[in-house]
Amino acid sequence: MRTIQSEKINIEKSNWIIFEPVITIDNIEKKNKEPIVIETNFNEKKINNFFSNISTLDIKKLFNLIEDYKKIGYSTNEIQLHLLKLFSMPIFYGILTILSAIIMFNINTERPLIFHIVLGISSAVIIYYINFIFNSLASSDLIPIYLSIIFPMLILTIFIIIGLIDINDK
Repeated sequence: MRTIQSEKINIEKSNWIIFEPVITIDNIEKKNKEPIVIETNFNEKKINNFFSNISTLDIKKLFNLIEDYKKIGYSTNEIQLHLLKLFSMPIFYGILTILSAIIMFNINTERPLIFHIVLGISSAVIIYYINFIFNSLASSDLIPIYLSIIFPMLILTIFIIIGLIDINDK
C-alpha cells in the first residue's frame, strides 16, 4: 500500500502537482525534493461541487454530478431524490391546491380566526414532516427513492378523496 503526504498540493487542473511529497510504501518513508505530477479526473472546481448545496444546481449540472459521484463511488441517492422532487413538484403543488380548496369548502365560517390560522399552520407542518420522513427514509436506502415521492402524494390524494366525498354529501 502506498500513501502520499504533502504540505502543499496544486489541484487547480486535472494534473495534480504534489510539492515535496513524503511517500510511504509498506511503512517505509521516502522524501522527494522534486514535485510529483498525478493525472486525475478531478480538479478543484469538481471537488468543490461535491460539497456544494445540490438545490442550487441546475438539472444539467445535477446529471453531471451523478456521473462524477459514480466515478468515485459515492451514493447518488440524494441527487436522484432531488431530481425526482424537481420533476414531481408541479403535481405536488396541484395536489396541495386541490387540498386547500377542499379544506376551504369544508370549513365552517362561524369558527374564530385563530382556528383557521392554527389549522393552516398545523396542516403545513404535518405535510412538511411527512415529506421529510419519506425523504429521509429514501436517503438512507430504507425505501426506494420513487416511493418517497409517491407516498406523500398518495397520502394527500386520499385526504382529497375523503374531502371530495364529504363535499358531495353536503
